[in-house]
Amino acid sequence: MKLKDYEYYKTELGVLYNGDMLDILPLMPDDYFDITITSPPYDDIREYISYRRRGATDYSLLSKLLYQKHKDSGIVVWVVNDRTIDGSESLSSFKQAITFVEEGKWKLHDTMIWCKDGNYPSDNRYAQAFEYMFVFSKRSVEYFNPLQKRNVNANLRKISF
Repeated sequence: MKLKDYEYYKTELGVLYNGDMLDILPLMPDDYFDITITSPPYDDIREYISYRRRGATDYSLLSKLLYQKHKDSGIVVWVVNDRTIDGSESLSSFKQAITFVEEGKWKLHDTMIWCKDGNYPSDNRYAQAFEYMFVFSKRSVEYFNPLQKRNVNANLRKISF
């Protein structure tokens, strides 16, 4: 397939592609992306058909591809969580973060928590109402202190799909 076959939504600001990242990324030019925000399949909490055909997702290959396709100032925000097995977290999210740093050459710029809305019942532990957001960068990111530095993007218009 060609990259154009994966186009899902296109505007003057860019293109949204729909497909398996391991199929689409090799078709993209190097040093292309400024930022990627993604919530990849984690463990087997949900059924992701395109990832199941390969078996386990190859995070080592994915981290290397993302590194190759991002500009030097590139950022990846990796939103992920762990499956709970016998009351314990699988730690797969942390294994992915380590893979990105050790094999993909990324720097772990920040680890944030995305707090989800809603009540999540659990049988034998505190329910997780959050996911990890690992922020990876190719190089050191400029420091930003919103109390000392004016936000130059404050007046940007919102984009809705």
